[in-house]
Amino acid sequence: MKAIIVDDEAKARQNLQNLIEQYTPSVKVIGSASGIKEAVNEINNHHPDIVFLDIEMQGESGFDLFEHFPSPDFHVIFVTAHDEYAIKAFKYSASDYLLKPVDIDELEHAVEVVSQSSDSQKQKDQLQFLLTNFKGVDSNFHKIVLPTLESLQFVEVTSIVRCESNDNYTYVHLDSGKSILVSKNIKHFEELLETQGFFRLHRSHLVNLNCISEYFRGEGGYVSLKDGSSIPVARRKKAAFLERIQVS
Repeated sequence: MKAIIVDDEAKARQNLQNLIEQYTPSVKVIGSASGIKEAVNEINNHHPDIVFLDIEMQGESGFDLFEHFPSPDFHVIFVTAHDEYAIKAFKYSASDYLLKPVDIDELEHAVEVVSQSSDSQKQKDQLQFLLTNFKGVDSNFHKIVLPTLESLQFVEVTSIVRCESNDNYTYVHLDSGKSILVSKNIKHFEELLETQGFFRLHRSHLVNLNCISEYFRGEGGYVSLKDGSSIPVARRKKAAFLERIQVS
């Protein structure tokens, strides 16, 4: 696969190229750019399969590239310094990203995901969703992308009643009665949803607090949710849970 690196720092471009050449032999870097205008020329001249795109560059944003390529025919792997809001946006949209300094395992994984992806419409949908999130004015995302083996499913966060662990996978249960098996562990969803009114009651269960219909006291107790399910409250979680729902 042919790749172009877009980053305003020459040292960062060279470091990433060195890692790609050493650890991802299926990728060949054929060009680089220090800004959007140069990147547009490189892409038009070389027609890359992958663009490694820095988000924050001097005086411009990496997202400005999509004003020139609103429906790109290349894969994008975003590269960013640690920014909590940006990372959450990537995770909500299931987009591929790398944190600076770039980790070798994460680089290999991102390239593997791209190499196995053959659905260009999926990527366009993810990209549009990501751009919409970045245009938001707050850190709350109203929709989330759930990647399954067959498709990408876009769901309202408020429609999620609970998440249930299944080893390295998670069943996401919706208020429609539908359950979606996602290839992410429950810790992934806990990190994404804990500021959106969700609470990890048990190692296997993350629940939407707005969907609790009743709490039954006991050693740990358990809750009834509006989908009819009963979820135990782990003893070590009880105090934090009661504080969260403000029950004495």
